[in-house]
Amino acid sequence: AYTEREKREMALFPVIMGDMMNAMEPTMRKVMAELYAINFDPTELNEIEAFFQTPTGASYARKSFAMASDPR
Repeated sequence: AYTEREKREMALFPVIMGDMMNAMEPTMRKVMAELYAINFDPTELNEIEAFFQTPTGASYARKSFAMASDPR
């Protein structure tokens, strides 16, 4: 029973996370835009955007969320 329950949970997890992120993303984008505007001037924002358009910036964007929740 445990193995079957775990298998079903793992299959359902991406769906639930997708639904949650779809619900949260508009508010998160608004808040993050406000925070970036408060904390960075236009030149810095342009430099940040340029970084995220590089392969290294894209790699950082993909990995940073998981890294922030890594228990180490």
